[in-house]
Amino acid sequence: MSYSLRVKINDKWFSVKIDSLDSDPVIANVDGEEFHVSLASIQSKNDVDGKSSKRNSGKQNFVSPMPGVVVSILVSEGDEVHSGTELCVIETMKIQQILRSSYDGIVTKINVKESDQIKTGETLLEISVEN
Repeated sequence: MSYSLRVKINDKWFSVKIDSLDSDPVIANVDGEEFHVSLASIQSKNDVDGKSSKRNSGKQNFVSPMPGVVVSILVSEGDEVHSGTELCVIETMKIQQILRSSYDGIVTKINVKESDQIKTGETLLEISVEN
């Protein structure tokens, strides 16, 4: 599945095309230039501002990359997940997006339920990362 996005960075808009989310890093074509982007390296605004404990003590907060509605939760608390494991499905503007883990670990907390409205950067679930 191919993804086309418009991304705003420092008040400048970019067209981004990603052919597949099945690998990490993904290959992102940004305004005609190719980049290899690790999904694990994407930070929310809270991470940049230092307001999130995302990287503390082996716990990773899995945050929403965009606003939308939670369509389904594909894991349960206590489940073991690996990089690439499908965690949940969200819908934005009538397009469904499967969100996958970028980490190996155990789901320790699920903060949302089906039909919840979510915001960009909102913590959907927490994963205890295996070291």
